[in-house]
Amino acid sequence: MKRMLVTVVSGCLVLVAASALVAAPPQGRAGEIDPARVWVQNRSAADAVAVSIEAVSLNTPMPVQLAGTSSVTVSEMAPIRHARQPWEYQVLTVSPSQDVAAVLTAAGRDGWEAISLQAPTATGLRVILKRPR
Repeated sequence: MKRMLVTVVSGCLVLVAASALVAAPPQGRAGEIDPARVWVQNRSAADAVAVSIEAVSLNTPMPVQLAGTSSVTVSEMAPIRHARQPWEYQVLTVSPSQDVAAVLTAAGRDGWEAISLQAPTATGLRVILKRPR
């Protein structure tokens, strides 16, 4: 009786484990990135979503599927030009008596972004900033 119960329970466990393996979604090899799948659904014109597409091949067209919009026609591909972004840099010294957040906020209003800090010294904290040229 005990042996039969153990056999039935272990059989059920094997079936549960096997069904979990079958039901699992397919996976790629270890370290392989799965392809991106994005679905954007706008219910009205106010729901528009800004999209930034990065790291794509500029030599081949990217497939786009429009659903529910029959009035869209594409006459030709829009010309694109790949160009490097030029930057300008600035070193800002914040003295110990100054508020770092206030100084960086003021620089941020002018388009500067903090990218690095140097260890604080007696004269203050040196912050390296950059912004698009």
